[in-house]
Amino acid sequence: MAPMLLAAARNNSSWCEAMCRAHGFSGELSDVAWVNLKKSLTYYPNLVILSPSMSGSEVLDVLREASLEPLFVKDSFANADLLPGNYRILIEAQWIHRPAAVAASAPVASRDGADQRWRRVTGADELRAWERAWAGGDTSVNTFPETLLLDDDVIFLGGFSDDSLVAGAVLHLSHGVAGVTNVFGPPGESVRTWAGLISCAHEEAPGVDLVGYERDVELAAAEANGFSPLGPVRIWQQMAGSQ
Repeated sequence: MAPMLLAAARNNSSWCEAMCRAHGFSGELSDVAWVNLKKSLTYYPNLVILSPSMSGSEVLDVLREASLEPLFVKDSFANADLLPGNYRILIEAQWIHRPAAVAASAPVASRDGADQRWRRVTGADELRAWERAWAGGDTSVNTFPETLLLDDDVIFLGGFSDDSLVAGAVLHLSHGVAGVTNVFGPPGESVRTWAGLISCAHEEAPGVDLVGYERDVELAAAEANGFSPLGPVRIWQQMAGSQ
């Protein structure tokens, strides 16, 4: 198993743990998995497989006594069979990696010619603006607590056009890499968004390789900006009435 793939998976589980802590609770970490059966967070799994040796039956054994429903599993190696537990495949994606030594891509011009400047997001007001933009303008979301700004391993990046925040991403530093997650930006501008966030990430985390996982348009945009695939990742969702 490639060391960078393992680092990407463990970095992602650490990000899940950071989100849980920000919401007031913690998961449990072992050599083979990170598990949260205390409280479900929208968009975050209840179990992240961290060893390719962990079988589907072992995963189902861990989840069998959970009172939460539905449960979500991130199979970091896309080789566990959860069909016997009445789970369905929700997402199939690719882990990606960009070495720190690869130079940042040249800025990509937007369709409307507007400038876009990237920098670190700081302060509660900017975080709320970042979250609203991430949520497509929804002002009711409260996914990213302000305490995340106090976590030295979490960096919010924002792309600004004039005074408006129009794009963003999160960096999470752990296991020797910087995980890129929650990427968003203007429709049709994915390649430009990735170019901007990479340049900003190099400034905020110099000399650190970037990892993450993406699919479809975002995967293509990441690859256009120097990322390479590491291997498949699969997210499973428990079907209703499985408990």
